[in-house]
Amino acid sequence: MASGLFRAIAALGRNMIVANTFGSFAVLTLLALGGFILSKKDIKSWWIWGFWISPLMYGQNALMVNEFLGNSWHNVIFLNLQL
Repeated sequence: MASGLFRAIAALGRNMIVANTFGSFAVLTLLALGGFILSKKDIKSWWIWGFWISPLMYGQNALMVNEFLGNSWHNVIFLNLQL
């Protein structure tokens, strides 16, 4: 996704300065709407579409579900109760 995004920005930008400006804005927008900087409840209702199309949001949600709902958390609690 990132490769395609930056290739599109490079194709649309007329020169290096314009492409760098658009690329910086694209990275800032993806990070802000992806759930890293702003949570879903802090994003304005007219910007919520950016949250749902951001691939970073899906990646972060997958990591959090995998981390906090995995069996390793249940084993740690079980071991602490036995001590």
